[in-house]
Amino acid sequence: RSSPQTSAAPLGKHPAHRSASSMAQTWEVVGGVGLGGIVVREGRPTSSPVVFVRLATGALIEELEMQGERLHFRKISGLGPEEGWVSVRISGKDLCVPSSRSPKALENAGASLRETPAAASRSEAPP
Repeated sequence: RSSPQTSAAPLGKHPAHRSASSMAQTWEVVGGVGLGGIVVREGRPTSSPVVFVRLATGALIEELEMQGERLHFRKISGLGPEEGWVSVRISGKDLCVPSSRSPKALENAGASLRETPAAASRSEAPP
C-alpha cells in the first residue's frame, strides 16, 4: 500500500527535507536597501518578537531550517544578529536569495585573513 505524498516536491529535493549530510544552503540578503537591512525575528512566526538589530543588506547567512518562506539562519558575514528568522520574500519581492558561496569556503577565507603575519605579530607579546 502506498502512502499519499503531502508535497509535490520529491522527498530530499524540497529544502525542508535536506539531509544532514548535504551542504547547507548559503543565502545573501538583498532586501532592506536604504532601511538598514531586513527585520529579524526570534522565532518562526511573524508575530514573534523582533530582534533589535536588522540583518544588513549584503550579509551572507547559512540556512539552518526553512519553513515556507521563513528562513532560520546563522550569520556567516556582514552586520546583524548571529542567528534568527527572516522572510526570504515579501509581497513578491526577494529579501534573501540563494548564493553559490559555501559556508565552509567563507569560514576558511575568514580564518586565512585572521592568520596573516600582521595579525600574528599584533598578538605576540613584546620582547
